[in-house]
Amino acid sequence: MNKKNYICIVCIGFFVLPEALYAGVRDHLIEDTSNNLSCYSYKPYLGKISNTKDFDINSTEFELTKSNKLILNGDVVLDFNEGLLKAGSAIIDRDKNIIEYTNDGYITLSNGLFSSKSGLFDQANKALFLTNGEMFIPDRNLIISFDELSGGVENDMNIAGASITSCGDPSEGWSLEAKSLNIDNVSKRGLAKNLTLKLFDKNVLYLPWIPFSISSERTSGFLEPSLSYSSDGLDATIPYYRVLSSTSDLTIAPRIIASRGTGLELNIRKAHNKKFLRNLDLTYLSKDKEFSREFEEKKGSRWAYSLGDSFQYKNYFGYLDWSKSSDQMVLRDIPGENISIGSQRSENLAQTLFFKASYSNLDISLKHEGYQSLNPILTNGYKKSPEVDINYQKNINQFNVSYRMNYAKFDADLIHGYFGYKTMGGYVYRNDNPIEGSRIYSSLNIENKKIYKNLKISSELGFKNISYDIKSSMMDVNDVTVPNALVKLSSSFFNSSNGSVKIIEPKLVLGYVGYEDQINNPIFDSDELSPNNQLFNNHRFSGLDRIGDQKFYTFGLSYQKIVSGMKKVKIDISKKIYLEDRKVWLNPMTEMTMTTGMTMHAEPIVAMASFMPKKNSMIMMYGGLDEETDSMMLGGLNLKKSFAKGSLGYSRRYRRMAGSFNIEMDYSEAFAAYKITQNIDLLAKLKRDHATDINIESLVGLKYQNCCIGVQLTISDKELSKYIGFDSNENYQYLDNAWNNIIDIENKSRINLSFELKGFNSSFDKMSRLFNNSLLNY
Repeated sequence: MNKKNYICIVCIGFFVLPEALYAGVRDHLIEDTSNNLSCYSYKPYLGKISNTKDFDINSTEFELTKSNKLILNGDVVLDFNEGLLKAGSAIIDRDKNIIEYTNDGYITLSNGLFSSKSGLFDQANKALFLTNGEMFIPDRNLIISFDELSGGVENDMNIAGASITSCGDPSEGWSLEAKSLNIDNVSKRGLAKNLTLKLFDKNVLYLPWIPFSISSERTSGFLEPSLSYSSDGLDATIPYYRVLSSTSDLTIAPRIIASRGTGLELNIRKAHNKKFLRNLDLTYLSKDKEFSREFEEKKGSRWAYSLGDSFQYKNYFGYLDWSKSSDQMVLRDIPGENISIGSQRSENLAQTLFFKASYSNLDISLKHEGYQSLNPILTNGYKKSPEVDINYQKNINQFNVSYRMNYAKFDADLIHGYFGYKTMGGYVYRNDNPIEGSRIYSSLNIENKKIYKNLKISSELGFKNISYDIKSSMMDVNDVTVPNALVKLSSSFFNSSNGSVKIIEPKLVLGYVGYEDQINNPIFDSDELSPNNQLFNNHRFSGLDRIGDQKFYTFGLSYQKIVSGMKKVKIDISKKIYLEDRKVWLNPMTEMTMTTGMTMHAEPIVAMASFMPKKNSMIMMYGGLDEETDSMMLGGLNLKKSFAKGSLGYSRRYRRMAGSFNIEMDYSEAFAAYKITQNIDLLAKLKRDHATDINIESLVGLKYQNCCIGVQLTISDKELSKYIGFDSNENYQYLDNAWNNIIDIENKSRINLSFELKGFNSSFDKMSRLFNNSLLNY
């Protein structure tokens, strides 16, 4: 029968049938509870009609009335363009293009499935009216039941007595029961009013309203809430995600912390220039009641923000990394839930602005670099601004000629003692009159590389210069110009057999850096490099305040075995031998000997090895030995093992001198992830400071997931520094005195609950983020 197209249904929304009709829509879906992504998939049969003017009618009985109505009874099937309608009975008003059906009907469309006791479709106005039904939206895998649905399929749709879920059985997952729903099919947004959230058939939350998305596209809506309990009481956050444009979005999360107060977290992002992201993070607390009780004079708001951006235009590049906080302890007291501004253990916030222009042989950069200390007893240190860096390179015949000039100006209101800036009594607590001024560093280097048969030869010859312009006329600084030379010899030997490749690579490096006295020169941004980073080069210090003298040669031997493209074994052993005692140090020579126990002639041996017996197992270790004192300078170990039901790992790091104050570091981490059942995962993590014999952080978590819900419960315990009376006017002589009187250890325990209503809010990845900041990732 060729007739006008009486049925035109394009309905975007979602609603679920009452309990008695739940099987209706589900019978037309493909159930798949074996995965944790969705419970159903939708592969509709849309009939054979593809012409908008045609449709086919099948029915056991039919009757054409005088009023031009077609009455159909028994197994009614209407096949129309890109859709099917099935019902027990139906009446088609051929004049008004209205189809009315009863006795349970189904409407199958490419973008949705409907089922209801009875319904009416107005083709001319593209409107519908359904009672006691349900609907499935494949974009979100959501089912919405309703008592009554009315409205236009291309504009607003109103639903009464609704219940939303993505579960096959809501009693084993979640449902949102709302008195009313409004669905805007243009904006792809829905709004539920007067609703109750049920988890595992238990009422857990009432909300007056909540907006949500009805599209799989990037749309605005609420993300998974987070509930925590700690010594600060209940901590609740409900993030809302807003799409601002095709390249920008915003997340705002109102937050309440029982013993502290109310506030919010904010994140704004904008992608630009195809590969760069502009990002703003903000945390804000209007008034911190707990902080005010500890420090009576601090009754204002607390906040922290971080702004990051990068750009590139032709041969110009720049970036901004700028963070600031209201006080030094705000990130310790109020850890972020939805933002990334440092962490509870961060020591400072960067304030950096960088610009660079690159030409064929020339790079010119301009930089501002500063920091805000997050430790109340430490100052912000030096601000380096401006820093101008010029690098020029040119190949002349077989030689590469490079020249570098770096100008930097250093300012500070206050400075604390640090490694290299120390008196015989220890690190000074405060210096109200720090050394300030500018520094010019320059270097000229000529390099040549050759290959003779199986021997690679690299040679370098150059000069380095440092000069200062210090504000204080009392300080006698020395301009220094020092020659340097470096020769590297290396070779590779291969042996292939039975699908494996064995490689041996010997290496010999000879180095020389001249000596000039630099003991009276200031130290603005330099520190000592670890022994393993000094083995094969002429550098002994980071920064540009010292040119470290040395005459040495280093032997290195590397062995690796590769099987089927996988590096099964790798071993590196290196030994550096000094031909003369080094004279240039960040501290005076006598002090260096007294405080570290190292002689000037210490010759480190460093070994590194990795072993991968199988693809799912990895062992890595390294160590550095001071042969003269027969003591370990540094060491590390990583163990990783993955298996069918989970993974585990252990990591250990040791350095005899670490950090700004050159204290011993002996630190380890362990983690385990185990799949108890198909739906339940157990995760555990432990961080331990062996030098102080303290567990500094531990965590145990359970994650439950099925095809429609994810629930995560974690219990964490942290040992954090607690600052007592740090804002007092007491003036300590040395940092260790301040440390002993101001800093205590405080235990912070926290219980955190978060959940995802799959299909309704965002992706559920918080558990995986728990291990992002781990030694096992390095």
